[in-house]
Amino acid sequence: MRRLGAAVVAILTLAASVASGASIARLTLSGPPGEPITNGRSYDLVFQQPDDNVTGLVRSSLAGGEPALLQFHLSSGATPGLFADLFFGTDTLNLPMQPGFYPNALETPPGTLGHPGFLIALEGRGPNDQTGQFTVEDVAFAADGTIRRFVVDLVQQAYPSIPLSASGRLVYLPEPAGLLSIIVACLPIAWRRHRVRC
Repeated sequence: MRRLGAAVVAILTLAASVASGASIARLTLSGPPGEPITNGRSYDLVFQQPDDNVTGLVRSSLAGGEPALLQFHLSSGATPGLFADLFFGTDTLNLPMQPGFYPNALETPPGTLGHPGFLIALEGRGPNDQTGQFTVEDVAFAADGTIRRFVVDLVQQAYPSIPLSASGRLVYLPEPAGLLSIIVACLPIAWRRHRVRC
């Protein structure tokens, strides 16, 4: 019950931040000892403008204009060297970015035809030859093609030769949103497991 209460408090805090007009992102990432990106640590990072850099860009679109490769750069204004870069792509599948499960992902850019693409780098640790999978739970774009909302779960393996994986979640909310939007983005898994994952 205490964990569920903590989840509600976290969601309300996030809602208040976004409703104030501040772009915000939350990244959780953890891995076992020896995993090279997390170094065996668990991260629960919140980046919020104006103190931090919270940037999400559409790097590539399909011929019809549908966004298909997304890039995120998150960096702390208070802690030098604390930053993350993430890519998620469906352009190599010739599909628009949309909710769904994307297995057998390979590093992008440049990407590999027939495979979804992604890349995770934390504090400069982002080895080549990354593989893994990701699940887009929610994504929305504005009329001008910019990202309005993006929620994704990920499992990443830094090297095919090292059977150690990092897993995590990214919630990106770059514009004012109401409490309902925050709950849609953050609550389903937290409610089921009674712990915060937004």
